Amino acid sequence: MKKQAIMGLALMLLMGCSSQKIETEKKEPMLTFQDIKEVEYGDSFEVSNLVKDVQGVIKDYPKLDTSKVGKQSLTFVVELDQTKKDFQFDIEVKDTKHPIIELKKDKITINTKEKIDVLKYVQKIKDPVDGDLKYIKENQVKKESLAYYTYHESIDYSKPGTYKIHFTAIDNHQNKTEKDLLVVVKEEKPIQKTTSTVHQKEQETTSQNNNTTKPQKETKKEPDQKDYQYVLTSTVDKMKAAQGKNKMVIVTAKAKARKCVVQYFEKQNNQWVEKMKTNGLVGKAGIGVGSENSTRTPMGVFHFTHAYGIKANPGSVLAYTQINQHHYWCGDQYYNQFVDETQMDHSQCSHVNDEHLIDYPGSYNYFLSYNYNSSCIKGKGFAYFLHCARGNYTMGCVGVNQSNMVYLMQRVDSSTGFVVSLINQIENY
Repeated sequence: MKKQAIMGLALMLLMGCSSQKIETEKKEPMLTFQDIKEVEYGDSFEVSNLVKDVQGVIKDYPKLDTSKVGKQSLTFVVELDQTKKDFQFDIEVKDTKHPIIELKKDKITINTKEKIDVLKYVQKIKDPVDGDLKYIKENQVKKESLAYYTYHESIDYSKPGTYKIHFTAIDNHQNKTEKDLLVVVKEEKPIQKTTSTVHQKEQETTSQNNNTTKPQKETKKEPDQKDYQYVLTSTVDKMKAAQGKNKMVIVTAKAKARKCVVQYFEKQNNQWVEKMKTNGLVGKAGIGVGSENSTRTPMGVFHFTHAYGIKANPGSVLAYTQINQHHYWCGDQYYNQFVDETQMDHSQCSHVNDEHLIDYPGSYNYFLSYNYNSSCIKGKGFAYFLHCARGNYTMGCVGVNQSNMVYLMQRVDSSTGFVVSLINQIENY
């Protein structure tokens, strides 16, 4: 009996220690953050995107003021089992968007002693955040000057040659953009007067050969699109896809070629003007009918829908999403759709067919989505973009070098026409 009492006492002590241990292991509020150190000035940014993992409930989300440049300290309040805990996160608001310089022409030709009005060749000079920049003469620019543009020229108008007019634009946060206008100065040829002797000889020759047919003026032949491996502005003017448009991006390639030509056109004074032409990449199997089981770049007429990138917004005209680890392009449950796991339930997807966008640095530093397979039909293909080029071909997208990608993102919008075609079929569009 005594032995049983001792065993019972030991059991009670053991249970007491166990319950005390459970009580001491009571969970506390926890919060971990994404590795995001910077956010773009002026952008709309949800602070919930900063959260990586949470144990408990976030009771208070702090406000991030992206209208102010500099470091900000954010306080998140997490509650678990009636216990609250504050978590601090430091983030910096930066303005990395550079001003945009658009000139009416990239190159002009003048005669010697012919002066020019430089500013009349400016289409627009503005900052994506600060708006239009003011012009300041070069000799009036001060160290503290901001939100302005100026130009420098050193042209000898009396001497034939090629010169540069160098434009510089600086925004309120000292982001700088520079661009050159080439000026070709040619020597003006004197007008040759016909002497009376020559005129007399011409009359004599005419009278002697009055039955001879007079030479016809040579008619200037219009360039034929079939003779070119890129798209002519005269062709753009005739394209149905360009009707009612003011901007066009056109991608062309030969059959089965992996290299292409990417051109950007703008309509100015009711005429199409080529603003950019560069070499690019298309799918491993060239341009053709797109599908999930091929590496062809789909041909057709499209429009751009959204801008994305692993890097910060470069000044995109379209709405921009900076890619983080929660972002996918789905090939399963949400076929051919962008998925943000913090906003959508992505748990039913296998992730096997998805593109985890942040896993493609370089290519997806910047990219534009467009409306191929907007009906999200499975098998027709997904995740077709215009993105930064890497390697010798793509798996079905269109690739251009990063500087040209940024140039396009700073200009195209949802109304910009986007045509992908074989060069020998471009006139069909």
